[in-house]
Amino acid sequence: MKKRSDIVIGMIASLRLTVICLLLFFVLTILGTIYQVHHGLFAAQQRFFDSWIFPVFRVVPFPGGQLVMTVLFVNLLFSLLFRLKLGWRYLGLALIHLGLLTLLVGGFVSHYFSQESLLTLGEGDSSSVALTRTGEKVMLPVTLRLLNFKKEFYPNSEIPKNFSSRIEVDLQGVPREVEISMNRPFRYKGYAFYQESYIDAASGREVSTLAVTKNYGRLIPYMATVVTSLGLIVHFLIGMLRRGQPTRDA
Repeated sequence: MKKRSDIVIGMIASLRLTVICLLLFFVLTILGTIYQVHHGLFAAQQRFFDSWIFPVFRVVPFPGGQLVMTVLFVNLLFSLLFRLKLGWRYLGLALIHLGLLTLLVGGFVSHYFSQESLLTLGEGDSSSVALTRTGEKVMLPVTLRLLNFKKEFYPNSEIPKNFSSRIEVDLQGVPREVEISMNRPFRYKGYAFYQESYIDAASGREVSTLAVTKNYGRLIPYMATVVTSLGLIVHFLIGMLRRGQPTRDA
């Protein structure tokens, strides 16, 4: 008869829990993508990914990104420590688990240690100073000038399909034009500039708001990708070697 501790560990490290967490991430991604069209990138991030629990239809509690990430981290850690067997045959799986754990650690580092601010520019305006949500000034390592802002709507509706900013960036006296759109940020010296939202000014002048992020854990996902990819390769090669071995008669 199994001990109670073994049952608990088995539940925490189960593959079923892993699949549930991945499905919840899929749902959160869809909800966040739809929500950001009307409310902006920051609002979507706060509601769906920076929260532990948020209400659906103002009543039903739904797990947020922080809760799902925490559960998945514990699930993968327990799976690595208690479910995987020792031996070279399982080296690839161990590396895959380690890579995914590293990716989740990067998410936690980004959430708790990254610096977020906003940069609002009207067409023709330039600035190298962003403001945090509390109004504190953040000096940027580059000056940005808004050349043109454009937005597209779905046919016969006021729902934005896409909006983007054409920016002139002063890189140590050398001007360069870049386009920042909803899913294409501009990165420079550890800073990332995302298209956050826009303002319909009464004068008709286009005004764009960029989300500025200083992410101290930005290299961690790259490391996690390398480890996970290595694990997949090793697991594939080990599988090929095992299938190539002659079977022994009993």
